[in-house]
Amino acid sequence: MAQNWYEAPEVAPQPSLPEGYLATDGAPEGSIKAVLWLLSIRLAAGTGIQANRANNAESRLAIRPNNTNITTDNIPTDNITIDRGCSTNPDSVSATQYTSAFFSRQTFKIFCNSNAPNPPIQSLFVGTFDDCIDACAFYSAYTAGNFPDISNSANFTCSGVSFIPDWTNRTTAQGLNAPGNCYLKPGPQNSTALTQGAGVHAAIIQE
Repeated sequence: MAQNWYEAPEVAPQPSLPEGYLATDGAPEGSIKAVLWLLSIRLAAGTGIQANRANNAESRLAIRPNNTNITTDNIPTDNITIDRGCSTNPDSVSATQYTSAFFSRQTFKIFCNSNAPNPPIQSLFVGTFDDCIDACAFYSAYTAGNFPDISNSANFTCSGVSFIPDWTNRTTAQGLNAPGNCYLKPGPQNSTALTQGAGVHAAIIQE
């Protein structure tokens, strides 16, 4: 009786991922995926790559024209959820508070159309302004628990965030090669150090 042999088809070798990146299902959505994404890119941030990209992105934001027409007529209703209403009603939202429901339950103060000072220690993509603030609370809680000897270092404590709602749109972010729409900032942070910036919103730990 003749024996049949099965010959497996050849499989083309898959290209390796760039150094500092991990395979994912795509852009994270929501605070849980944002936390996982934050962990996956910590190695890149450790080498300074991610921080440099974040600085470059902030530089691009800083030179945006201040006369950009932003009206409630051309802002999607979803933005009310994405940025807590900063784009549609900044006067009512600024100076309100948000307490993270996770980790150490820190309370942050919201400032619409403002940019938190200091170079970012991390950047990531999140779904909403709330997710960005939660990521800041998580970052400090994570580093304090896992790096007790250096947790008091400025780069291991998040004291504020800058959030760019426009870059929540995947197409917009890809077109600008943006490294994230959420930028975690170290301390010190206070309201007098904030700078005005249309299209970016800040949250800092309650003074």
